[in-house]
Amino acid sequence: MVFFGEKWIEAVKILQLLCVVGILQAIPSSSGIVFQSLGRAGFMLMLSVVNAFLLFSVLIISVRYGIETTIQSLIIYNFAWLIVLSYFLKRMIFIKVFEIAECLLYPIFLSVIMYITVIGIKKYFLFEQNVYIQLLLMIVSGVVIYTLGLYFLYKRVGFKSMLMGKSNKLKL
Repeated sequence: MVFFGEKWIEAVKILQLLCVVGILQAIPSSSGIVFQSLGRAGFMLMLSVVNAFLLFSVLIISVRYGIETTIQSLIIYNFAWLIVLSYFLKRMIFIKVFEIAECLLYPIFLSVIMYITVIGIKKYFLFEQNVYIQLLLMIVSGVVIYTLGLYFLYKRVGFKSMLMGKSNKLKL
């Protein structure tokens, strides 16, 4: 609304849903590296073909119901595909699905705290007359909160051990 005007307000919900789709697609994107390192590139190819076919089917079926329904269908599909990939990773590298979810817990927690802070600033801050100051404050506070959270995570677990993959358990 600040930069594009009132005519773009209808696109906000669609963009928010697309952000969820992006998050759900980003999480399993590194699984291909795992399959290749295990010498299972053929299996990865098979999964990619199945994924493409199923994704295309979801799009063809849902597109007739509108853009929101299509994006909601993509969210459901990507969540289901994440579960499928987690199952295969569990079988190939003997990792529990809980351990995969545990690695995502802290970033999700930080994102929720950042979201609550940004929404709180938007709703309760006194700079309602100047949306540019409010926007700048929301951006800066979100970045600061997430950065501080990552700093404390790295300080607690150890930055070098996280980079080297030596810390596979994170206790909150």
